[in-house]
Amino acid sequence: MDNKFTEYNCIGILGGTFNPVHNGHIMLAKKVIEQYNNIEQLFLMPNNSPAYKDNNHIITSEHRLRMLELATYDIPKTSVSDMEIKRGGITYTIDTLKQIKSINPTIKIYFIIGADSLYNIEKWHKFKEIFDNCTIIAAKRDCDMTDIINYSQELCNKYPNLKISFLQTDSINISSSQLRNNIKSGVFDMSYLDDKVIQYIKNYNLYGWNL
Repeated sequence: MDNKFTEYNCIGILGGTFNPVHNGHIMLAKKVIEQYNNIEQLFLMPNNSPAYKDNNHIITSEHRLRMLELATYDIPKTSVSDMEIKRGGITYTIDTLKQIKSINPTIKIYFIIGADSLYNIEKWHKFKEIFDNCTIIAAKRDCDMTDIINYSQELCNKYPNLKISFLQTDSINISSSQLRNNIKSGVFDMSYLDDKVIQYIKNYNLYGWNL
């Protein structure tokens, strides 16, 4: 049992492949902590095997976890969780929420997504149960927020248990796939990757990097 979830009344979960973790993820984590004072701890939680993404380019969980730890080491109220990796198999959000609730039934969970993901949320595995077990924090991205806010209201009218809160932040326009392609070509963009993460990638020759 993962006892650290018993320590809190309210947590946030920021999931993803983090392949690699980049400054968009870090900015998002900092904004969540800044704007949601009731979140006692934000857990950055790498997927084991994402259900809706191509898994061919995902490096090992050990490397992804270590880079996350390096990138978030000095950010207060954050932790890196290997819950989804330890569980194995395909990663479904509902399984994570239920696992945490089995450890701490009264815990309040905020689950952070990109706002544009709201358009596809009805396709998620057991999505209605997700609505029952968390509050969605939708982070603004490079899209028309007026349309998304209107759509979110339609969703909330359709599903009374759905709770959505919008995170006020700059649009996040960093593509992990583009970063991987750049690294393979020998290019590291210092504005998108933490120095410690860059050094780690170089040390282990990740993403096709070859000294």
